Amino acid sequence: MKKSIIAVIIVIVLIVPLFIFIINRVQLQSFRENGYQLVDSARKYIRLHGEEDTTFDFPNNYKGLDYKGEIPDGGTLIIKDGRIKLFVYKDKNCLKKEFDIDEVATGKLITNNDGSKDCEIK
Repeated sequence: MKKSIIAVIIVIVLIVPLFIFIINRVQLQSFRENGYQLVDSARKYIRLHGEEDTTFDFPNNYKGLDYKGEIPDGGTLIIKDGRIKLFVYKDKNCLKKEFDIDEVATGKLITNNDGSKDCEIK
């Protein structure tokens, strides 16, 4: 009886971290897909409004975007000369896209000494 209880405990100790890891990876992938949806929304905005310089702030000032995904906790989407830059975060995760790069990178949200937030790319 004691051996079976110990075996069950060992299995739980091994399985729970694996479950947590899988759930975190799925959430991060979902968040990254939201980042690509934001970029697509910005491209649509450019097609409709031209290449005017615009900044959208999250979570409050994004109403001009045709975006229906999950709203980030904070960050900005910048349109400048028809190019798109993105930095948004949710919980401890962040997404970053530079003007001249198409990929949306995922990372860990960090807070700098001055209180500003940044994305440490993994």
